Amino acid sequence: MDPGELPRVLQQMLPATVQRLADAVKSRFRRALERVRSPMGREIAARRAGPIRSRSADLGDLYMTCNIPEVYEHRVGLVPTMGALHEGHRSLVRAARARCDVVAVSVFVNPIQFGPGEDLDRYPRDRETDEALLASDGVDCVWFGQSTDMYPPGFATDVRVPKLAAGLCGVSRPHHFAGVATVVLKLLHRFRPTHAFFGRKDYQQLVLIRRMVEDLDLE
Repeated sequence: MDPGELPRVLQQMLPATVQRLADAVKSRFRRALERVRSPMGREIAARRAGPIRSRSADLGDLYMTCNIPEVYEHRVGLVPTMGALHEGHRSLVRAARARCDVVAVSVFVNPIQFGPGEDLDRYPRDRETDEALLASDGVDCVWFGQSTDMYPPGFATDVRVPKLAAGLCGVSRPHHFAGVATVVLKLLHRFRPTHAFFGRKDYQQLVLIRRMVEDLDLE
């Protein structure tokens, strides 16, 4: 190319480059605004570090201590659990801490993933120990969920991945995978995380969640 032509070529490229930059800025602003408007975003934006306090509103029985005042462009990591926390959960918290600015943990024994005669009533629950453990691990936000908040009267929707579930243990546990997919989708909508962390101990659940996330464009 003739060096004399370079300014003209750059001038022709400039509008498209500026437009791409403008589109990128608008996209980032929209994502930040959506995060701020979410229930979790409002909580994080409103709170400073301090004593754990309870809240019964959009997120039910919510126990949080948030160490940052804003969520603009912050990476929020969610670790969904059913409580009775152990070292496996703590490793997920550490992974979230390494990658994210804010670490949130949900503690909710999900009733709709248990079938008749299964161990819902016997499932271990130790809120005090779980809360102390998460505080010692420096978790920013902890939500202890209630069934009446997650599934209020009249709730009639579930999420199914039938072809995949049929190839796993869905035949013997027909309620299980629909319950898992439904609660995970609701948690992702409520917390609006940029990252979510799941253990590989139950590999079938992990496969199902990955399929749901891809199929429903949640990435």
